[in-house]
Amino acid sequence: MTELRTLKVALLGCGNVGAQVARILLDDAETLASRAGARLELAGIAVRNLDAPGKSNCRAGCSPPTPRPWSRTPTW
Repeated sequence: MTELRTLKVALLGCGNVGAQVARILLDDAETLASRAGARLELAGIAVRNLDAPGKSNCRAGCSPPTPRPWSRTPTW
């Protein structure tokens, strides 16, 4: 049997869509791997403000041992 390669995936945003994509990547990893022909690993989630309303989904979906979200203030 051939070893599947791993592709790291990072998300921009963790609102309604981003939180569900993260959930699918974490909960349905085996199904996704068989369909994609590679393991999809959630490497991280970038958000502007982790304390903004609705970001609790992001924290819940990415608590250890899964990747933790990070926040960076835009410089523009």
